[in-house]
Parts: sequence; C-alpha cells; structure tokens
Amino acid sequence: MTPRQIDLVRSSYAQVCIVANQPAAIFLDHLFEADPALRCEFLGHPRWECERLMRMLNSTVFLLDRPGELWAALESLGARQTDGGCLEQRQQAFSAALIRTLEDCLQSSFTPDVLDAWRALCSLAGRGLARRVPELSLAAA
Repeated sequence: MTPRQIDLVRSSYAQVCIVANQPAAIFLDHLFEADPALRCEFLGHPRWECERLMRMLNSTVFLLDRPGELWAALESLGARQTDGGCLEQRQQAFSAALIRTLEDCLQSSFTPDVLDAWRALCSLAGRGLARRVPELSLAAA
C-alpha cells in the first residue's frame, strides 16, 4: 500500500468510528447477507463478536506502516483457519461486507480514492491470511 492509501484508510476508518454507533454490527449484517453460512462461525454474544472484530480491524489499521508486524498478525490469523479451501470465499465475503459498511457509514466521503485504498488493504489482508509471501505475490504481478 502507498503512504497515501494508508492515510486514506486511517482517516476514513476514524470517520467510521465517529459516525457510526456500531460499525461492527453493520458489518456483521452485511457479512451474513453476503454469506449466510458464516453466521455459524460467530457463536459468541453479538456484542463480543463486534468488539472482537473492531479490535482486529483497529490492529490492522494501526499496523499499516509496520508491514512486518502486520504480516505476522495476518499470517497468525490465517493459520488459525482450519479449512483453507473456504478461506478465499470468506475473504471475499469479508471484503464485500467491509466495503459496503464503509460506503454506508461514510456516504459522500466514500470517494473512489478511499475505495481503492480499502481494496488495497483487503488484497493485502487476503494475501496475509493465505500466508502468501508479499514479495512473491508482487513479483508475479
């Protein structure tokens, strides 16, 4: 991600946290709409699940300028996934729900540049979760 994209992600994320009372709850609604089968993976109390999601997203946004630490965190999270065959499908549903949540919360502030920045983050996160070395992914592009 470029420094500009990192700035856009951070500033838009801060706006979402201020504008929306419950961005995680909005996200979960969009996630379950995108892939209802994921509902069974969120067995805890909805409030706890929302808090857990927000902590994970906070950490990701915070670590954007520390790629080594971010990569290690994403790899660790990806390693906990037991059925890797579904990981890509989950990542697609997660990305779609996140983008819709941002669009809902930011409204007119959700510009094409903000969209591109979040898509770059989703792509990076997908590679990390799948434990694909970034240098190899970039070299193949």
